[in-house]
Amino acid sequence: MDYQSIILWLNAVVFAAYGIAFVFWPNQVAKATTDAEPGNDASRTDTRSTYGGCMTALGLWFGWAAATQTAITAALILVLLIMAGMASARLWGMVVDGNSTGYIKIALAAELLMAVLSAAAL
Repeated sequence: MDYQSIILWLNAVVFAAYGIAFVFWPNQVAKATTDAEPGNDASRTDTRSTYGGCMTALGLWFGWAAATQTAITAALILVLLIMAGMASARLWGMVVDGNSTGYIKIALAAELLMAVLSAAAL
């Protein structure tokens, strides 16, 4: 398996697993990652959709790209953009919101690392 496919498969698994977890257990996953749960039924539904549905769909697309060797460059660019965007927004949040959890810091490090790894794969 080539380096590009490894990067895409890794993202496929992480995105799909994270997304599926949010679809089925939004309160538990939110509590574990941010120390807070969605506050009402509408926020749980939106969490399932935004974090769950979107992340699962991205994971499936990254897996499809790796499995079929189709749109590899586009998939890697998307990984890079997502990771850079998430890391930038997370950094901004840490600056304006102040205190962050250990999860937030680990997520930031992972996003920065994956941005670098996906850029190297292009």
